[in-house]
Amino acid sequence: MKRCVKGKSCGATCITRSEDCVLELGPSISKTIGDVRNKLGVTALWRQVQAHKAVGRGSKFVRIRKEVEMERAAGKALRKQADLVVLKQRLEKEGLLPKSKKVEVDKAPRQVDKEPGQKGRTSKQTERAPSLPSDMKRQLAALGPPRQLDPSSGARTAPEVRRELANIVQSAKKGEMTLMMDDISRIMRGSLPQNLEIASAGNELGMKARLKGSGTQSGSATGNTRWARDDAKDFDGSFKIHKSIRGDKDMIDWKETVRNGIPIGEGSFGSVLKSGNMAIKRGEVGAEEANIIKRVGQAGIGPKLHGAEISTKIRDGYGVDLHNGRIAMSIVPGKEMGDVGANTKFAGKNAADVYWKAMAELHRLGIAHNDAHPHNIMVDDAGKGRWVDMGLAQQSPKAALAEALGAFSRRSKGEGGNWQTQGWKATGIDAYRQAQTDRKIAGFAKEHPVLGRVINNVSGVQSTLMRKYGLSPEELKQVTDHGIRSPLETYNKGAWAKFTDKQAQDLLNTLYDGI
Repeated sequence: MKRCVKGKSCGATCITRSEDCVLELGPSISKTIGDVRNKLGVTALWRQVQAHKAVGRGSKFVRIRKEVEMERAAGKALRKQADLVVLKQRLEKEGLLPKSKKVEVDKAPRQVDKEPGQKGRTSKQTERAPSLPSDMKRQLAALGPPRQLDPSSGARTAPEVRRELANIVQSAKKGEMTLMMDDISRIMRGSLPQNLEIASAGNELGMKARLKGSGTQSGSATGNTRWARDDAKDFDGSFKIHKSIRGDKDMIDWKETVRNGIPIGEGSFGSVLKSGNMAIKRGEVGAEEANIIKRVGQAGIGPKLHGAEISTKIRDGYGVDLHNGRIAMSIVPGKEMGDVGANTKFAGKNAADVYWKAMAELHRLGIAHNDAHPHNIMVDDAGKGRWVDMGLAQQSPKAALAEALGAFSRRSKGEGGNWQTQGWKATGIDAYRQAQTDRKIAGFAKEHPVLGRVINNVSGVQSTLMRKYGLSPEELKQVTDHGIRSPLETYNKGAWAKFTDKQAQDLLNTLYDGI
């Protein structure tokens, strides 16, 4: 467990990976963190059920879980953590888990010490938290921080962080669990989501286990949850159209997409149904998401927009305004790049070059993806990469420049810069740094011509920022370390105020010159 500066063993610090002391954020934040721990604990139990290979485990697990949740709602359970113990006992009784005297869900109390002058629990008061298998902890660490608050310099002030945490608390109270993991379902057939719930399994581990057992390319979303198919009628029935964005089709029959839609996936922000050759997303969408999909579709580097409708703004978060909405788009051809090495070949092209070619094409449009990990790239048989899941994207050349330069930030992963690109081997950043250590940059550039060209052009961009626009070395570092998903207004302050959006676009063109 990571220790904070006050010497506490705080699970919240591990979850948010922020630089703020979560212990000082009040009891409502602690409740949200408890909700997240509970959901992860349910995930761990589902994985044990899968391993036990009981008959009808999926439907039985959903039924039992709902029974426990209903009992809690009726006041029969005192706290959510206790639900895990009750759930495990019911699963054993139904034969979904082997019976044992030992409770595998960690019931050991965690001491929460009281700081001098701090109101709250005393050292004698305890909080129960489910433990996670070590392999799941490693998986969570590899996925990066959940809904990162981007505490890098220039990204968010302390009051802004508190306001966003307040939004998270309110969302958790509504049952949305927006603190959970990284984003909505990864969209499109066969694409493995990071936070998909399969038979209440949750996350990518459950998805992979399901696919391995069934041999299918896609699973079914969780039953009657807020975003799932059975509730889509309710969503559409209460949906108030504020703005329509026209795409390739004159009209979308939203009712038909519910009747014939096949659930692809569900996440913290929405669900995706497949209807014919369309993928239909319902839930919380970015204010500019549909317009961005339309642009990337027209450029041939993402899904084509068929049509979209959004309601009025719900809240802001992660650099974008969020609305209830529904978006119909084409299904992107190919398969996701996934968690592969930088030299994995796609039609003779290594993964790192496919990734950076797709990044260059997106950034030339002045668009930052802000969730640019290789599970969000579909690669076709010709080795062409196309982006999906644009829910956190921003139309801003400065944001695109921050995403590009941030990939080479020297901040620790998860603490600033473009931590998404840095966190995956497929992008080639780790291989590049190893080549630097081994003094084999020339060989690396030859083996990775696209990424090598970007690396060669970075110095030209940095030189322009300092010589032409007057950035000091410290200001240049602020630009490079500026966190992805930062609100657009942060690009009007500090070092960013020394050059315009048009000049940022010129810098992007310099960065990707020759690609």
